[in-house]
Amino acid sequence: MLIAKAANSCQYLSAKIYGASLILLFTVSFCYHLAEYIPFNTMTLNLCHRMDRAMIYVFISANYYPWVLLLELPRDSWVTHLSWGIWVLAFLGITYQQIFHEKYKLIEVTLYLIVGALPGLVLQHTIDEVEGFIEMAIGGLLYIVGVGFFRSDGKIPFAHAIWHVHVVAASTCHFYAVHRYLLGRTNLPEGLHCQSI
Repeated sequence: MLIAKAANSCQYLSAKIYGASLILLFTVSFCYHLAEYIPFNTMTLNLCHRMDRAMIYVFISANYYPWVLLLELPRDSWVTHLSWGIWVLAFLGITYQQIFHEKYKLIEVTLYLIVGALPGLVLQHTIDEVEGFIEMAIGGLLYIVGVGFFRSDGKIPFAHAIWHVHVVAASTCHFYAVHRYLLGRTNLPEGLHCQSI
């Protein structure tokens, strides 16, 4: 749906990266949860768990990618570096997560929230009245509320399942925003980074 709606090469690239990350997130998550119920060896389960956690960072960055690539950000500002900065944040988060896997869970969750919220806060204060930001904000709020259940796994009945419901609802909001407001439109100002694509 995303690729079919893309109106130019920049939108096409955004659709591919965002769409691929969406598919990978749910595929890797499915494989990890399947591995928990099938008697795989500990090494396989650990690998699936690490991949599942790493995909969260990739997905967060891919969520922002269409916005920073397709919108016209202020020139001569550090904000223009968000298109690669979000991936640096993801790389740093994945590196930390792989080194200290499940050792400092509160720090890990805090990093997810920082990597997830920081680009959104920057974009919100940089670009005025961009359609779709309400849906992005609602999705972000759903993720944040869901994190409470993620942290309550084992304490609240079905907390992990409730976390996944929040993930599906939030990713649906973000998908709608990207599909409805960014792709297929020729009246959007061309983002600074799109001009070289």
